[in-house]
Amino acid sequence: MTTEILLLAVLAALTIVALMIAINSRGKWRATLSSLLAVCMLGGTTWVFALQYSSTAGADAQLERHNLELEGLPRGKSGQKAEVSSLLAEASGLANVLLTDRMYEPGYTREQLLARAGGAEQRLETLQQELISHKQALNSYPTVAKHLEQALDELKAACHVYRNYYFAENADAEISTEKLLRMKAKTAKDTLAKAESLIRAIGD
Repeated sequence: MTTEILLLAVLAALTIVALMIAINSRGKWRATLSSLLAVCMLGGTTWVFALQYSSTAGADAQLERHNLELEGLPRGKSGQKAEVSSLLAEASGLANVLLTDRMYEPGYTREQLLARAGGAEQRLETLQQELISHKQALNSYPTVAKHLEQALDELKAACHVYRNYYFAENADAEISTEKLLRMKAKTAKDTLAKAESLIRAIGD
């Protein structure tokens, strides 16, 4: 069970408890406050579930769209080069996100920030699936593939650190966690730049 599913299950359970408390409340003020709390919990839970669904659907749509685009490419050497270049571009885009995302945004709740970090993890999972789907093309460029795999390892660590940031115990822990996140993302970005230079230097 993933962390996202576990958190959603806990949130749903708390919402059910709030609803039960509201139903069984006695007294005008207690019933009013309990009902207000239950409504807020229900609204928040609905919003979080909708956000999680949209993030998952977006990642699936991105993967499907990418696969459809690659199916239309020629299957010769130039087509394989285009596939690998596309994978490098997507990985580089994720690295840029991890390098530039502000850890806090005005008006964002902690749940929204965690959902954003979860979105980065989902992008990484999509990329890892695409590597498997396009293994044949990657095998034609072993050095480039090695750089890409190394970059994805760094991105995986960065995504993990991204989520952990919001569980830091104090400001010092937040600062060190953010530095580690940026360092991992920068290492991935530099590794991908090497891979992109190699693939550009290779003729069709």
